Amino acid sequence: MTESVIASKSKSQRKREAAPGSSDAGAAPRSKSQRKREALASQALGESLATLAPSDLARIPMWPDLEAAVAGARGLERAALRRQIRYIGRVLREGDAESIAQALDTVRRPGRREAARHRRLERLRDALLGGDGEAFDRIREERPDLDFRKLRRLVTTARREREEDAPGNASARRLFRFLRDSGLES
Repeated sequence: MTESVIASKSKSQRKREAAPGSSDAGAAPRSKSQRKREALASQALGESLATLAPSDLARIPMWPDLEAAVAGARGLERAALRRQIRYIGRVLREGDAESIAQALDTVRRPGRREAARHRRLERLRDALLGGDGEAFDRIREERPDLDFRKLRRLVTTARREREEDAPGNASARRLFRFLRDSGLES
């Protein structure tokens, strides 16, 4: 009787039952489209690793096979690089790709922090140019050792330049550089 049951199952059903990981009760098999999406996502992660600077790559914990695959992508061009990225994707699917993606995000995050700091300093510069006296007080609290004469002179020059509609805003840029170089975080 078991032979008739086996014979009635399709080849793909028998393959699915024999596949590793198919023993999960209630787990639906992944569709070909889902497997393809996962493969493309791991390849995209692999491409990010392959194009990362060596100093940043050193900060990402990788297993030996992945390190060798990423190192193998250095110096390759076009079709060879594409094949190597597909291989890196395969190696990532075999291991813990999620931890690699988190580590990669952590490595890239400093750029976001720097951009946020840049926006804060621009707001501080605009507050100083707008005549906000509280901005001077915040700076004085945060950095009492700052050269306030130079700061006031830069602010006055930038305000005058803004009122005269002088082209370029060179004084406003000098003020921003002064704020940035002073180490202010406000």
